[in-house]
Amino acid sequence: VVCVEGMARLVAILLLGGSLLGRWAASADEIPIGDDDDDVTVNCNADYETIAAGTRFGPGTEGYEDSSRLCWLIETGGTSATIVFDFFSTEYHHDYVRLFDASSSPKTWGQALSGELATPYVVKVTTSRLLVQFLADDKFRSSESSTLQLGFSATVFDSSDGSCANGCSGHGQCRQGLCDCEDEWGPDELSDCSIATTPLSAGHRHEVKLEIGAWAYFRVDIAAVSTVLVELVDWGSPDSDPRLMMALDTVPTLSHYQYNDWFNWYYDCSDIHYLRGTAAPGTFFVGVTNDAFRATEPLRANLTLRSEPNRAVPCLLDCNGHGTCDTTSGDCVCDDGWEGSVVNAPDTCQYEIRALPRGEIARSSVRIGDWDYYTVRVTEAEAFKRTLFISFASASPHSYPVVFARFGEVPRLWEGYLPTYEAFDFDAGDKDGFELIQGQRMSISVNETVLAAGDWYVGVYNIWGHNGAEQYNSHDTCDYEIWADLYAAGSPCPSTANGFCDGIAGACDFNTGICHCPSTRIWRDCSFVASELTKNGPSQTGLELDVDAAEYFVASIDEADVRLAYNLVIDVVVSSSDASPMVLARFADLPFPNDLSLYDDHDLLSNFYEDQTHTVLLDAEELADKGPGDWYIAVLNPETSAAPLQYSIAATWAPTVDCPTDHATGSLSCSGDGVCVSTLGRCDCDDGHVMDDCSADGVFRLSHDTPLAAVGSDLAPPIAPDDWVYWSVVVGCADRALTVTFETSNDAAVPLLVVRRGKLPLMATGTFDYWDYYTGENGNQPTQRLKITSCDDAVNGCGSNGCCVAPLYPGTTFATGSPEPGVYYIGVYNDKAAAEAIDDYFVSVDLANAPGRPAKCATCANGFKGADCDVPCPGLAPSDVYSNSPTGADKVCSDHGDCLGDADPVCSCEDGFVGDLCQSPCPAGDDGLVCGGRGTCGYEEAGAVCDCQDGFGGIECLESCTEEGCGEHGSCSFSEPDANTGAVSARCVCDDGFVGDTCSFECPAHHCSGKGTCVVVHSYAGDPLRASCECDPGQHGDDCSLRCPTTVPDADCSGNGMCQLADDGASVSCACFDTHTGAACNSSSSSSSKKKSSSSSGLSRATTASLAAAAVALLVLAVAAAFLAERRKREISRYERLVREVGAASSTIITAAGVNYEAPNVDQVGEAPIPKFDEMRDVSDAVSPFHHERVDL
Repeated sequence: VVCVEGMARLVAILLLGGSLLGRWAASADEIPIGDDDDDVTVNCNADYETIAAGTRFGPGTEGYEDSSRLCWLIETGGTSATIVFDFFSTEYHHDYVRLFDASSSPKTWGQALSGELATPYVVKVTTSRLLVQFLADDKFRSSESSTLQLGFSATVFDSSDGSCANGCSGHGQCRQGLCDCEDEWGPDELSDCSIATTPLSAGHRHEVKLEIGAWAYFRVDIAAVSTVLVELVDWGSPDSDPRLMMALDTVPTLSHYQYNDWFNWYYDCSDIHYLRGTAAPGTFFVGVTNDAFRATEPLRANLTLRSEPNRAVPCLLDCNGHGTCDTTSGDCVCDDGWEGSVVNAPDTCQYEIRALPRGEIARSSVRIGDWDYYTVRVTEAEAFKRTLFISFASASPHSYPVVFARFGEVPRLWEGYLPTYEAFDFDAGDKDGFELIQGQRMSISVNETVLAAGDWYVGVYNIWGHNGAEQYNSHDTCDYEIWADLYAAGSPCPSTANGFCDGIAGACDFNTGICHCPSTRIWRDCSFVASELTKNGPSQTGLELDVDAAEYFVASIDEADVRLAYNLVIDVVVSSSDASPMVLARFADLPFPNDLSLYDDHDLLSNFYEDQTHTVLLDAEELADKGPGDWYIAVLNPETSAAPLQYSIAATWAPTVDCPTDHATGSLSCSGDGVCVSTLGRCDCDDGHVMDDCSADGVFRLSHDTPLAAVGSDLAPPIAPDDWVYWSVVVGCADRALTVTFETSNDAAVPLLVVRRGKLPLMATGTFDYWDYYTGENGNQPTQRLKITSCDDAVNGCGSNGCCVAPLYPGTTFATGSPEPGVYYIGVYNDKAAAEAIDDYFVSVDLANAPGRPAKCATCANGFKGADCDVPCPGLAPSDVYSNSPTGADKVCSDHGDCLGDADPVCSCEDGFVGDLCQSPCPAGDDGLVCGGRGTCGYEEAGAVCDCQDGFGGIECLESCTEEGCGEHGSCSFSEPDANTGAVSARCVCDDGFVGDTCSFECPAHHCSGKGTCVVVHSYAGDPLRASCECDPGQHGDDCSLRCPTTVPDADCSGNGMCQLADDGASVSCACFDTHTGAACNSSSSSSSKKKSSSSSGLSRATTASLAAAAVALLVLAVAAAFLAERRKREISRYERLVREVGAASSTIITAAGVNYEAPNVDQVGEAPIPKFDEMRDVSDAVSPFHHERVDL
């Protein structure tokens, strides 16, 4: 028989598993041990290493892969060997190191080491050939494992000569290859005597300093039966994480111990960790570690042993010097002015009750799990005549404080309860301040009707660091300010150190006690600042947010924005790789992630995929539903984030939005399984596909008739890692019990079953209502089940304890009330860490009657039809389900219509709403008239639209050309909507030959004979008078039908004269210049001058040429002057006739293109000066006889 020495101590450490023994089938991957029929083969995955004694081996100490299978074959060189593990941490009960005798003898030990060992850890074996095998299963179960999956490191040496490991480190005697350690070292023969075990004597305090993951060990020797108390008080960083453990005969580890202060460690609910009980004579060991799972800072603490003989019980902290210890119970009786409410432990008298002066700010700090107590004295004269108002402000964003007031006694946490708001004993508090903003601002008001005379106690509590299934966790000491005062009249508003409503003048309404904050200041006391987001403005860059912090922004939407039916897209671009932000939006209030009712929209799809850009889409339907107002955006860097958040933010305002693309390639809109509705930025997914990007399979309907989705059916497609499949089930009445079961045979999958009413569930806080807490979230087990039932369910409920959540074995019972009628969406998610798809599974639903209820629905709930009440009305089960759509409560026909029909119900919408779900409000004017009373409302892809009557246009049909319309000779035309306001302009487009605002004036000769521009003549007062013509060059007359004779194209009178209009306007003729004659001015009036001899005049040729040139220049100037004078004369006379015809003192001519030209007053004709050119360009009311001609200037 192979001998393993030191077995007496080894039994406490090794798992002797019969399941790990036995014959292994031989294969190419196995090593045979022995040489006969009883040989054992060990599977080494075709990967083993032969090493010599003295060589270090192991998978390392920084973490190993799942499903590892490693072997080392060691030739010891002698008859016995000693293995020294200098590091050992494997997943306890799942990953093992096994030792085999690989010599010629066919025997094996079959023992396995697992968990955490206090190292150096020594095992001596008798063999000449040793096989060490390491086996790891397929995954690390962080939620249930007490140890980390890190690995081990070891060496083997030949100990045939009786030598001991490290020579017993100078702290013991080597006896036959094993160490006999001194009292303060050891702790036993399974070590090399290098582990210090400091003696711990009663009444002596030891300071403990530990780095992350390190241990300190203490030895306690008990001489007689006594009650011992070991207390550890953590006074260092709140980010350390001490664990206090005890073991008999050997030092404790995370996987091997007899006693440990699990409650105070797990919930991190107190700085005081303790173990108390009766001890028999002997030795035990105390271990303190700074937990490697959760600690991020070194530990600083004090360790004390207290002992009482004859079964007397010592008190914690010995009552802190401010109380008397009752040794019969171990409770403290505190002195006046002191309290000590340690959770799950006796009082300690460690908290002094201090007076809180009125009107003065008190500043202090409180550690995690501790209280600060204050008192406010109310006199008889003040009782029932004043309002006590208490204000609190935290300066530590990573803490989570809560403040309460109680009359006559200090507030306390009920024994055995998690620190939710309702678990405290108090008279007044601030639930919203605690739950919504993590206790960072709280205001407590005790009004005059209950303000009794006497002492009112105020308690400030910094809640636990790890709150189990709850979301309330504190991670820092809370530095704070607190102040209180009494008010004789009015209702005080929430205040900060700056005063009511953060000191904003006029913000406090003392009649109601409510702050009316400006849009950039939010929360009840106006203390949170929201930065403005400008639509289509520049991106705000270089922003940074610490872990567990938030920043706020505001975008304003007005009436014009709503009418425009655009979409508001908020993009947060993350530049820090390790941050995992969340972006939420809420209308007219601060958004919070705690619950669906506390935000209206979110970035959860971006969050789910861990995208670099997180997008919140406030689509046109959502904006129309909420109406004008302010949208608040919260950028959160939650406590689960690994690093500070660096980001930029921008708001885009657009009529269309690109739809989500597939996550694999980023190029397939709607993942190739849907059609993009770009006016809303939504995917209209094909049947069998769902989610914003159509990437998930579903939603498959389950019911009474189809309760099972199993492998091989279309209802159970494979679920790849990091993917979802969805189902739905209808609960149509209020007296049902719903059970959902999931089961798979895929061992390497990591499934999670979740259920949510009304919306698709996702992997984020607040996005599912029910989950298998006991076997799902805490282990991703292959079988998960949950039941939603009434509180009085005798089978699966909580008996006389009322409503509760309890194990279902397997599964979880939510005995919290029968499921509320609605459509329940069932999701199964396969985590991205999964090693295989889920392709062999089933999902089933069971809708039974709740206890004491009829077998079938007695009455269908509102919005449900059918014999089994399982046919939902429109609005309760939309055909396309969006995880990123608005998160408002489901409503039958959107609360704007009646559900008609039974087998296939439809909505009959009330006036002013349209759509299959009556979801789109019709545009209306300020008077509330749908489409302004001038059109009918219909539904298109973008939502509700107005079909306006002829002559009216715009979003609400409020725009028109004139009250009279465009008459019989024109039609009203509308411009494209303005890109920013959506406004349109209207004008009449006249038929050919008609002009005017209402197309009421007919042009002469049907649009000026086609040879001019038809214009409208207006009076000086701006009234339209008649149509007139502006003739093209070369055309004349009232209807532009007259033309002067000419022999030169495009020139009147051959260019040698001016065209004159007869006084009656019926004809034209040429007035030739003096040098030409003829009807067309095409003949010269004299012959050329004869040449004279230069000798007879006595002038030189040069002089004669100069005189001739001067004469020609004078002639040209004379002709030009005559032309201008004649032209001015003729045009003035035409104006005189025009003014006489219209009978007005002044008139304005307006061309069809809308350009104004003003004529002079009658009194100014013939004497008005000609304005300068720059005056004509700049002065719109300049008076000039040339002003009506476009080309004169």
